[in-house]
Amino acid sequence: MWNGRDRADRRPGSGAARAGGGSWQRAWYRARAHVLGHGVVHGGDSLAGLPRWLERWLRHQITPYGQLHEDQQRLLAELGLSWGEVGRFHAWPGRRRPAVDGLATARAYAARHGHLAVSGPTVVDDFALGTWLTSVRHRQRSAGRPTRLGRHLSAVDAWWNPPWPIGWQRMWWTSRFHLTGLGEGLKWWPGAPDAEHAAAWLHEQGARRPLLQPGQQQLVDELVSLAGGVPVWQPRISDAAWRTLSAVLPAQPHTGGRPRCERQLWKPSSTSPAPGRPGRVFPRHWGPSGPAGTVFFAGARTAPWSGSAARSCPSRIAAGSGSWPPTPTPDEPL
Repeated sequence: MWNGRDRADRRPGSGAARAGGGSWQRAWYRARAHVLGHGVVHGGDSLAGLPRWLERWLRHQITPYGQLHEDQQRLLAELGLSWGEVGRFHAWPGRRRPAVDGLATARAYAARHGHLAVSGPTVVDDFALGTWLTSVRHRQRSAGRPTRLGRHLSAVDAWWNPPWPIGWQRMWWTSRFHLTGLGEGLKWWPGAPDAEHAAAWLHEQGARRPLLQPGQQQLVDELVSLAGGVPVWQPRISDAAWRTLSAVLPAQPHTGGRPRCERQLWKPSSTSPAPGRPGRVFPRHWGPSGPAGTVFFAGARTAPWSGSAARSCPSRIAAGSGSWPPTPTPDEPL
């Protein structure tokens, strides 16, 4: 029978050496005490409902199960972890992927897109990379120090776990790549903002720089240096068009003023309560509702609008036509 004190079995590469010898035996006795009080463990439910310490220890036994000493395997079978349960554990579809698979996926994503500022819904090759990285970030922050897995991820992307929102960090990478260009072999990730959005974001960060954390300020300074100064935002709607639009837009909620620049961020969704219906405040003579598109006001091109914006003001005015806004009929009020 294998014994945790048997030095002959603790030679390098043996199952006892990998399991930790005496410490392994003590952990097994602790696990057996739990099993006697709560029943044997099951691999088919991915060890759900077990105490955190027991789940972690059993997972460490499952990974090298085939290389463990036969007496260790027998002792684990007494806990319920037989060869059959190990097979059910590996076959369970909802089981968390091992750290090695997550790290390999993270490295592949960084090699493809240049960063690990990944959001929760991101899925790569059927692996929920965003959810996995969020879990790893939470574990490292709970530990209060860099974990072993965190050090591996830091070698891939030094800002994989920033102290500020991950969306901010992703926009920083977006602005940087728009300024420097994508490196060799890199590709834009799905939903990456365009250069105009990135420039507006950098302009906003420059304006609110005193409110940023020191690390964020350094990163913004790096972008400003690459851009040769803070980008100057140019209105996307002409002055004449904005004077007419601002008169019919609903009042903004009292939050200290309009968000950002009032012409940079316009929220017409409040004027279109339901998809497919025109806005309430825009006159009927401006035209029926239509699909989202690019609208022209007195020759000044706006950015592509969302569906809500297009439904609120869907009329397409030819550039330079000089006929906007249309003259209402006598019986139709503005």
